[in-house]
Amino acid sequence: IRPDSTAWRLRIRDRDVNAWLATRLIPWLRHERDLEWPPDWSRPQVRFAADGVRVAARVRDLWGRDRVVSWGLRVNIRDGVLSVEPGTIHLGRLPLPFVHRRVESMLRDAVTETQEEAFGRMLDLVLGTSSVEAIIPLVDSREVVVSGIEMEPGAIVIDARTRLK
Repeated sequence: IRPDSTAWRLRIRDRDVNAWLATRLIPWLRHERDLEWPPDWSRPQVRFAADGVRVAARVRDLWGRDRVVSWGLRVNIRDGVLSVEPGTIHLGRLPLPFVHRRVESMLRDAVTETQEEAFGRMLDLVLGTSSVEAIIPLVDSREVVVSGIEMEPGAIVIDARTRLK
């Protein structure tokens, strides 16, 4: 346990995130939120780069073929507030610059009323329509205050400190 208010830094590699997504995402969704992953989507993968993170998944198209769809995101922390700036959506290597509204509509339609409480706020964050305080509550009487996020090729670096609530 870190001393209260001592600054620390954590570097998370994209291959570690992808390993968790590949092995734990679906069981976590079932256990935490009683959700099922869409059967026509592969598990997502992430790639960190200096300019942000790209999230990709294989999605079955109308003709039954697999297509890789990816979405670039920039994560920012300013004055203790975390926000996400959505970037370009790609179909394979082809950028699709005018589809954000359609993707937003599809994602919102995919979240049912019962899932709205669990995922509505996160969806607003990812779509860039809201922000959240950069604080992660822990199960005890502490919380993690995230003061900075840096992206680098293959990793995300988080600057934080732990404090008592």
